[in-house]
Amino acid sequence: MKTNIKALESINLKNGYGRFPYLIMRINSAIYMQIPIHFIKQGEEHDILTHPGIHISGVLVETLQLNKREQIKLLHHVMVEQTNKIIIKIEADKRCVPRLCLVEGPDSAYYFEDGKVEFNRAIPSGGTLIDSNKEFLSMNTVHYLNNEF
Repeated sequence: MKTNIKALESINLKNGYGRFPYLIMRINSAIYMQIPIHFIKQGEEHDILTHPGIHISGVLVETLQLNKREQIKLLHHVMVEQTNKIIIKIEADKRCVPRLCLVEGPDSAYYFEDGKVEFNRAIPSGGTLIDSNKEFLSMNTVHYLNNEF
């Protein structure tokens, strides 16, 4: 059976879901968890209740004034470091090796598997997408909003 992957038109818009950058964690062959990544201005506090996910703190105002692609490019190394920390935590807590993907744009993904990081222009899509609270976001769509990038 062929699955029709279409553009995501609606998603739980709260908390940055469906917006680049984000992590995708493969739960099983058909379920994926999206974890938003938020850039927090230097000197500002972040609220994990209203913005769950990963917080990159201490970002310079000048960086946040750039377009999203440039912000992601400048903060790529920090996001890779954070992803590696998450992998270590999941391995310790769950005693399993997670399959994560850092998605930076519609054609930019970094797959973390077996201790390696590999770039690919194909990003995860389809299946059932859930948020970090395991609540349903979408099914059989791309994992980002239609108007992103």
